[in-house]
Amino acid sequence: MKSVLYFDKCSPPVRSCLMLIKRLDIDIELKKITLFKREQLRSDFKEINPAHTVPTLIDGDLILTDSHAILIHFCEKYQKDGMNLWPKEYNERMKVLNMLLFEISIVFRRDSNFLSEVVHKTLANVDVPYHKEKILESLEELRNWMELFGKFKFPIEQ
Repeated sequence: MKSVLYFDKCSPPVRSCLMLIKRLDIDIELKKITLFKREQLRSDFKEINPAHTVPTLIDGDLILTDSHAILIHFCEKYQKDGMNLWPKEYNERMKVLNMLLFEISIVFRRDSNFLSEVVHKTLANVDVPYHKEKILESLEELRNWMELFGKFKFPIEQ
């Protein structure tokens, strides 16, 4: 039986899963959950995921409801030889895990805080300069991490 990913492309965490599915050429069933129609609150979906969030993955008897766990699962299960998305070497793997946790604790939180205010208030009542500063700070931190790891160099655009 194919794995099933419940998704809505408006969700950045979902998009990361979809990119990895494409990169690893995973044969998976995609089931759309339209967040703006509040389909995630349906009782049948809440039975699968009480937090009613996307992405949600069902792979046999395994249910994962966090994009980072799903990404790691996909890499461990489907990564082909020669790929180094989820390294075998412990220290390198911990660097990847560190960046996944940085993304959820800093980058995603700052982005979500801004977007939540936009959704719940009118844009005129949102402190855009504050949120812009926080998002740019997180991108600068990301740039510093990537340069520390020696993998990438990229400018942060204002």
